[in-house]
Amino acid sequence: MPRRGRSEWHRERRGDLFPVTLLGYRAEILIGRSVIRGTLVDETARTLTVRTDGGELRRLPKDQIVSLSLQVREGVWLRTEGRKLLGMPAERLKRSMRYGWTRPG
Repeated sequence: MPRRGRSEWHRERRGDLFPVTLLGYRAEILIGRSVIRGTLVDETARTLTVRTDGGELRRLPKDQIVSLSLQVREGVWLRTEGRKLLGMPAERLKRSMRYGWTRPG
């Protein structure tokens, strides 16, 4: 798992830390009925690129992602919807947009 400095994390009101940049994290992405597992390697304003466990690169539109789960630590996963991630990471931080991350029960 990539090391993260304090500047690369966003603090919500409850005091939980959530990632600002998504690159390098292990992810499970639900698009329609398909689940894609792998590591996030690139992000644009409207797409995420994931290197699947099989080694192929998949570019996925953020607005079609039903659920995105990131493994931030061993045993700790955070979940959000793709449409809440639209825009570049710097733009999301400037707008102070709520990420909508939740810990799956």
